[in-house]
Amino acid sequence: MVKEWHEKVYTFRLKREEDDEELYKLLESIPKMKKSETIRNMLIFAMNYMNNPEELVRSYSNNSNDSKVVLDELKDLLEQNNILSNEIKEDLLELKSKTFISQETGIRNEDEAQKIADTEDTDTDDNDTSIDNTLDNMFNMFDVKFD
Repeated sequence: MVKEWHEKVYTFRLKREEDDEELYKLLESIPKMKKSETIRNMLIFAMNYMNNPEELVRSYSNNSNDSKVVLDELKDLLEQNNILSNEIKEDLLELKSKTFISQETGIRNEDEAQKIADTEDTDTDDNDTSIDNTLDNMFNMFDVKFD
């Protein structure tokens, strides 16, 4: 009894080649029930490519146009991200330099620092007096005396 063409089963062996190792890893990652179907689809794909490579290239080029659009958008986003990142770095450097300058000017020019402190709002003097009075009242409440 001769088997029909759709009843035939074919097997193949893997060789000790780099491509075969990749094929082995791929086939091992596929569930057992899907291996035969996957191999069949791979063979059909290869056969179609060998028989009509132009059509295959055309179909992939249509899909690749969409990919190019997405890739271009990603490139634009990365560029914007880099620009913003550079602006933030520049702003941070500027802030650091201003902080450094203000710290240095305070150390170098104590007279100017005193003038600035004197020109500040007089609320600080009122606050100091209020704090002193509060402390005095608290110490008086507990009969704490300083000699």
